[in-house]
Amino acid sequence: MSRFTRQSDSADLLIALVGGIGAGIGLGLLLAPKSGRDLRADIDRTADAGVARVRKSIEDFKAQAASIVEKGKATANLQKEGVGQAITAAQKAYREVTG
Repeated sequence: MSRFTRQSDSADLLIALVGGIGAGIGLGLLLAPKSGRDLRADIDRTADAGVARVRKSIEDFKAQAASIVEKGKATANLQKEGVGQAITAAQKAYREVTG
């Protein structure tokens, strides 16, 4: 799975989450047997909860992305060290052969 596919999946998930929240609010408006004041308070609570879930999802995504970046940096540094050691060994062998 490529990096672009994972980003696209995350964006699709976020869009679906926001769409689901909106659909829920709309159905609540149509089907709720409550007074306007109570209904508005419920909508406000539902919207706040939805916003909190979206914010948490974004923070979780950021944390995962940061972790992946750090692991990538560590892997790159290990590879860099390995290449440097290989070059040093090759130079040493070349000097020993050419005298």
